[in-house]
Amino acid sequence: MAWRTVDAGGNKLTQKTHPAVPGVSAVSETFIISCNKNAEDVLRALGGLSLDEAFGKSLSPFVVRVSGKQFIIARSARIPNPFARALFGVVNDASHGSVVDYSFSIKPAVRILFSLWFALMTVVFLTGVSAIMTSGITGYRLELVIVAMSFLASALAIVSVCLILSRKDEREMERALVGIIGDTK
Repeated sequence: MAWRTVDAGGNKLTQKTHPAVPGVSAVSETFIISCNKNAEDVLRALGGLSLDEAFGKSLSPFVVRVSGKQFIIARSARIPNPFARALFGVVNDASHGSVVDYSFSIKPAVRILFSLWFALMTVVFLTGVSAIMTSGITGYRLELVIVAMSFLASALAIVSVCLILSRKDEREMERALVGIIGDTK
């Protein structure tokens, strides 16, 4: 694990990196920002991110949920991308302001359901392969293996494309968060 500081539009971000993290994954590395505002002010501003102050209506492209010191910022879309990563974070008080820890992650329910589906397809694939190995190749067994392989490959391709397409939204969510945090240390 290594730490590095990056300049993001005049704000310094301290980033905890993991050397084994791939370019596209379900969970990103963790980012840490120190700011001059206290945790309560940051959380209040985050809660107001999705509302128009004058009308109390949601005009923002984001949906924000704040619970205690934790928050989630997700993209609000007409056609949802279930594999788009949301910004999950925690705001903690520090000696002179607050510290915001956040990372991007796929929603836990989506991750669990996809993992179960992937496990099921893997079992179907392995069942077909073992049936071919023990009893020989028949049309049904070969079709079972081919269908399972095509489902697994297409699912991985779709998830990868969805994750890549969500990168633009992630940058916008991060810009909104850094805009709320304001002056950083």
